Amino acid sequence: MTLRSFDAHETDRLRALEGAPLASFRSRAPALALDLVVVLAVMIAVGLPGA
Repeated sequence: MTLRSFDAHETDRLRALEGAPLASFRSRAPALALDLVVVLAVMIAVGLPGA
């Protein structure tokens, strides 16, 4: 009878990314701004028809 063992496949990915540099705020700011614009547009599109 073969025993199966748990394999956390995410662990390999976590180890591969450990120590990797993070993006600076300057490079992430445009993505944050775009996210806010998209959320605002969706909120307006959903909220205006009922007004």
